[in-house]
Amino acid sequence: MAQLPKRTVYAVKDVLNDLKKIGPTPSILGRIGSELIYSEWMCCKDLLSDDHPVTSNLHDLLQYMENDYEQQLVSGELWRVSDTPQAALNDFLKGRSEEFL
Repeated sequence: MAQLPKRTVYAVKDVLNDLKKIGPTPSILGRIGSELIYSEWMCCKDLLSDDHPVTSNLHDLLQYMENDYEQQLVSGELWRVSDTPQAALNDFLKGRSEEFL
């Protein structure tokens, strides 16, 4: 099992890198999304606004974690040996702003 570093502060990139080490199932990814990312998204909505880039990226991440990853598996988009949870998370991160990460 992968060893995760002890942290007192997390950035989105840290959470996703730790998830890549774990290789989460769709249910674990959904749970982390609904419990952690949802909370951060709601805070950003209140503090920054709905249309702020960080808020919209958190919403996209929440949607991906709760629905899209599992949907990609079910629909057969992720079927190759190389289509690991780590690779799927890397694909999600491509093109995201440093401000978000």
